[in-house]
Amino acid sequence: MTTAADRARSGYRRIESRADFLEFLRLDLGARGLTAVPWLCSFRRPLVAYTVMMRRVEYLQSKRLGFFGRSWLKWRLWRLKMYGARLGLSMVPGTFGPGLFIVHHGSIVISSEARFGSRTRIHSCVNVSGAPVFGDDVYLGPGAVVVGDVDVGDRVRVGANSVVSRPVKTGSTVLGVPARVIKVDSNAEDG
Repeated sequence: MTTAADRARSGYRRIESRADFLEFLRLDLGARGLTAVPWLCSFRRPLVAYTVMMRRVEYLQSKRLGFFGRSWLKWRLWRLKMYGARLGLSMVPGTFGPGLFIVHHGSIVISSEARFGSRTRIHSCVNVSGAPVFGDDVYLGPGAVVVGDVDVGDRVRVGANSVVSRPVKTGSTVLGVPARVIKVDSNAEDG
């Protein structure tokens, strides 16, 4: 179970207001090099549409809602789940900080207990289970698996088909099964 201290250390934030919602959207779109939501994005850019849908649900979850608002939220949650199933994504709203970039759809499963910091980049076939806490600027390569209640520091790169089951220090690049540190950024602070 992640604690408040773990979430604070990771840079994890939730959408608490409309200003936060707009900032999260701006940073999510900026991670893709976009400045606005594209026209017909659900057809042309389904991952952008999914990210926008997820951020809208997070915003609605942060508000006090009446009967119709709760009904609207349930409909939005159902729609997000169905769209995610079509794309092969299983993510719970409120798990990611701003700047999320899903590179490619297909079999991405993220635990509801996981917490990600800012600027996370996720490729296809990623599985995150347990309650790991990720820092900022994390890259999860295709087929990466993170298991258990581990801490993954800032600026960590997890290579393709790697299995992480132990804590990873800031600035590390890990590869293999089980994942081993193959490179540590010389500018990384101890963390």
